[in-house]
Amino acid sequence: MKHPLLSRVKISTKLALSIVVIVVVQALVMQAGTSRLIALTNQQYYSGQMENRLRGVSTYLSETLNDMQVKVNLLAGQKKVVDYTEYRLRNLLYRELVLFKTPLRIDSIAIFLAPDSLFLNVGDVELSNESFKRGLSDVFANERRFFVTRQELLVRLWVFSDIIKDTTVLGTIGVAVDVDRSFVNRLENNTDATVLLSIGDHIIDTWSAPPAVRVEAAQLGPSLVKSGGDRVLRGYMAGAIPLSIIGESDATAICLLDMSSALRLISRHNQLSMVFALLILVAAVLLSYLFYRMTFLTPFTRLRKAVRRISEGDFQYAIVQHSFDELGEFAGAFEQMRRSLIRRDEELSELERFNNLILENVRSGVVTVDRSERVISCNPAAIAIIGLRSGENGSRNTDGRMPGFETLPDSLATEVRAGLHQDRYVTAKEIRVGVDSKQVILSLTTSPLFARDGGNMGVIMIVVDITRERRLEEQLERSSRMAAMGEMAAGVAHQIRNPIAIMKVSAGMIQSGKDRSGYEEKNGQLTDVIVNEIDNLDHVVSNLLNFTRPIEVHRQERAVREVIDDALRLVPLYQYPDSRVDVRVHDQGVYFPLDKSLLEQVIANLVQNGLDAMPAGGTVFVRAFLRDTELWIEVEDAGTGIDEETAKQIFMPFFTTKNRGTGLGLSIVHRLVEQHGGTIDVHSRKDAGTLFRVVIRND
Repeated sequence: MKHPLLSRVKISTKLALSIVVIVVVQALVMQAGTSRLIALTNQQYYSGQMENRLRGVSTYLSETLNDMQVKVNLLAGQKKVVDYTEYRLRNLLYRELVLFKTPLRIDSIAIFLAPDSLFLNVGDVELSNESFKRGLSDVFANERRFFVTRQELLVRLWVFSDIIKDTTVLGTIGVAVDVDRSFVNRLENNTDATVLLSIGDHIIDTWSAPPAVRVEAAQLGPSLVKSGGDRVLRGYMAGAIPLSIIGESDATAICLLDMSSALRLISRHNQLSMVFALLILVAAVLLSYLFYRMTFLTPFTRLRKAVRRISEGDFQYAIVQHSFDELGEFAGAFEQMRRSLIRRDEELSELERFNNLILENVRSGVVTVDRSERVISCNPAAIAIIGLRSGENGSRNTDGRMPGFETLPDSLATEVRAGLHQDRYVTAKEIRVGVDSKQVILSLTTSPLFARDGGNMGVIMIVVDITRERRLEEQLERSSRMAAMGEMAAGVAHQIRNPIAIMKVSAGMIQSGKDRSGYEEKNGQLTDVIVNEIDNLDHVVSNLLNFTRPIEVHRQERAVREVIDDALRLVPLYQYPDSRVDVRVHDQGVYFPLDKSLLEQVIANLVQNGLDAMPAGGTVFVRAFLRDTELWIEVEDAGTGIDEETAKQIFMPFFTTKNRGTGLGLSIVHRLVEQHGGTIDVHSRKDAGTLFRVVIRND
């Protein structure tokens, strides 16, 4: 029976009264729990405070480290510091650094030219300390920029930065601060907590907590870091974090919070709670049950039934609002939700039809395959491109089933299986397949098909027919090749015409001078000219044959350093006594799939060009390193360089800037690199040297 007054009482009032009654009824049972809850709440509060303090410690150390990095970068970038270091002006540099030491609040400054070469220091430097030596070696190896050193009574934080002039590293400069009681005092002022720093065997604090608490907290530091929690020690809460931010695995920061006043308040509260609980216990028992049954249980049961029916899919089950309180408003909201679900179901059906319409009209073929190698969807474009048979609906066979996986062309099926079983996918991979007795060129992309929960359901395959585009590209390539052949013919004619003209003139002079004195001596000189020009013609023809001969690339795993060393043996280095070649391979033991013979020709040609570009002598740098799945080889000289216009033509056949040569060397290099599936480009400025970069992909 519905009570008119209770039906208009707000549910918040009903629940408030019910909660009061229930809490009072359970007072005796919950007293111990309440006390515990208060204690836990207090501990959580202090835990939150501890978390803030520990975060403040971490933030302070991070800001200190960043501040030191800014200071050392500032010193490293000072023009006087750079110039005095470059010219080894020790006294001037010392006076310059002394001016910076106090304003920057730095305890020590040191400049090193090498790991074992101290150039200058302002303040103490722990040269004999092993941790300092290891850290300095790591700095010069670019493995880290800061480290901590420890001595008997001193812990220091060092931060370094390179001193660079142009692109040359002159040395490294480091600044240090002492991690001592003064440092911890600043840290405590910043975080408003008692702090102990445990770094190895060193305990650094300000003695603001009782000795017993400090000793016990220092002993518990590692276990607190490992557990990630906190612990109460003699009226203090202790928490700890690792000091990995400064690069030390055995360093810990420990915070202590005084809880004694809070513990006294909790004890007094527990006593008062017991008294009040006993006073209202009797009255609460009767009111609790009656009020709960009349105002909450019955309407809630009706609402629960309606919600269960809707959750089972019965959207037509209407929810009737029997009251005007919060529970009645809740029932009204569920009724609105039911109607929204009906509308959303209709919208989803419309969206599904729209998505199907898009798939049916898109020109790219889309096929999805599940983990069992079953085709679960394919659009009409896929059927048309791949040549699958379909029914009237454009995506299924005449019996209503999807096309079988076995009807896919073998090359496509292989890529799909690679995605299903090996998690190997392709993007825009060209594949040639036979469809309806003709060959088509497809661009294939495969990607994983994920469910909403992140599980891998199968593979999505997208195919695009690019046959027409490739045919147009082939026509364009043939046109470009014919144009290149025309330029090559002009170059060959120019290279051959000059020797022939010289031989013709020499032969004419031999013929016209038969009856003159000194004929035999002059004849010998002219025949030498003819032989020399014939050799030049043979050199031109040999290079031309090398340029036009088909190249077969046979890749094998080769040691990159060995290939470079063998290539340098092909270069007549003895002809360049004032020059040298500096080889730098990032990883001496790296292997890469390549054609050793062809790549040796590339490197040898580029190195010899570099040596020719430095008539006064110098150094040619050969650098090799891996970047992702690519091999990068750089050949750089310090020669006269080339202008932008010349750089555009440098790989053209018969183009040369030398007084001798055929102009085919770099053209052959370009062709060899392309046959490797790689690229070559040149970076140069007039009178500033030239850099050739060869990039070969691991296909």
